[in-house]
Amino acid sequence: MPSYHRPVPSRRFRALLAVVAVFGAACTSVYGEAAGSAPNTTPSTSTTTTSRPKTSSSASSAGAFVPDPISWHSCGGRLKCATLRVPRDYTDPSGTTIELSLNELPARKPDQRIGPLLVNPGGPGGSGLDFVASGIDLPATMLDRFDIVGFDPRGVGASTGLPCGDDSVPAFRRVDSTPDTPDEQAELDAAAQAVADDCKTNAGDLLPHLGTDDVVRDMDTIRQALGEEQISFLGLSYGTLLGLRYAQLFPAGARAITIDGVVDPTQDFEAFLRQQTIAFDKQITQIFDNCPAGGRDCPPGGAAAAYDEVAQRVESQPIDGRNGESLGPSELATAALIPTYEPEGVPLFYKALTSALKGDATGMLALADAYEGSVKYTLYAAVECIDSPHPVGSKDYQAFAGELEVLSPRFGGAIANELLPCAFWPAPVHSVVGPVTAPDAAPILVVGTTGDSATPYQQAVNVAATLQHGRLITFQGDSHTSFGRSTCVENAETAYFVDLRLPADGTICSN
Repeated sequence: MPSYHRPVPSRRFRALLAVVAVFGAACTSVYGEAAGSAPNTTPSTSTTTTSRPKTSSSASSAGAFVPDPISWHSCGGRLKCATLRVPRDYTDPSGTTIELSLNELPARKPDQRIGPLLVNPGGPGGSGLDFVASGIDLPATMLDRFDIVGFDPRGVGASTGLPCGDDSVPAFRRVDSTPDTPDEQAELDAAAQAVADDCKTNAGDLLPHLGTDDVVRDMDTIRQALGEEQISFLGLSYGTLLGLRYAQLFPAGARAITIDGVVDPTQDFEAFLRQQTIAFDKQITQIFDNCPAGGRDCPPGGAAAAYDEVAQRVESQPIDGRNGESLGPSELATAALIPTYEPEGVPLFYKALTSALKGDATGMLALADAYEGSVKYTLYAAVECIDSPHPVGSKDYQAFAGELEVLSPRFGGAIANELLPCAFWPAPVHSVVGPVTAPDAAPILVVGTTGDSATPYQQAVNVAATLQHGRLITFQGDSHTSFGRSTCVENAETAYFVDLRLPADGTICSN
């Protein structure tokens, strides 16, 4: 369920939906190696280029740590790859280091190069490497003028990983996330506790250092290692929080920042999930209402009745899919997320419901797998559990889940319980909750999508109003972020990144 802000759908995700449409193959990963997306890290030539680290007098640094210069090597076509060592703990800059993996698409017109554009696709846990390597959807002018730099945040992908969850997370995600009895609640609590214990045992030294501000300090270390006074930044979904915190902590290091699919940093763990539950319930209800009984290509009885019937069935007996998989309550609720993130997923959702009624859960499981494969769950949970105070212990967390169930009887419990391991998390909270005004930073272009249920539109409105130099642009659509969907927004973003020219206040884009 959408318990925060997963990565935005990529072109590869949309291609994966085409596979789901024919139920052809298991969907194992949107961003990882199983999707064939990992860049080749073996140099194809011996050519290397090295950046000079620079300690800027105008930009705040990440601390006393001075990184080595980045040494790029070719890793396929125009793509360059590199690794960078950073402190595990920035309060101990001479202590243990960890490794970040980066890639770069150099500006296609070097004589017109403006500088580096760092990008993040969301998460927590989305791979910046895959985002860039898989063919990032940026306008030609941007690709001509900027070095596009992707990175896997600490704990993600090819960077130093989080060695927990391989067994405990699948077990947790298979348990009914909407328990109806004390025994079911006890089973869910035990599975969530097992995830937390697994990470305490196997990743305890790294676990306290995975919060948003740790990643933001890494971003400034990347700037220094690139030898740049400033970077530009494009953050999508959870990446918007990285952009906001970077502007707050390192205001002189940012030339231009655009954030799309905005996380409101003033909302804590519970407030965000309440607002997201309301938005998700509204959008999925609309999706149900748009497919009534007798509607073209609609399930028998209409989408809402079909979903409720399938939900009732799987409470007592899972529905079989392919390869020994089965659809239970948790997988069903997760599958319902996809059409709210991606409009192209709506007809697939209807088709999958029809098949599930006939006893074939393959399509519904493929939708659920597409969501589950988008990030590494333990990293995702670790960031959420660290970044904000949250209910602790089973009793308090059950009370919170009950509040969300009132807001959305179908989905509220599943939305809350996706992050139930936070109730038992072994690492301390390092809260980043609070307003970001960034008075000393460059203007920030804030993009909100009116029908976004993962990061509701009002959050973009609030953030733009709170920033001292924020400018809101509105996209009228139903997707999670406008990225790759609106020529109007792309033109505004390009004008800002290239010429530092902001759109008119109150700009609304419909295409």
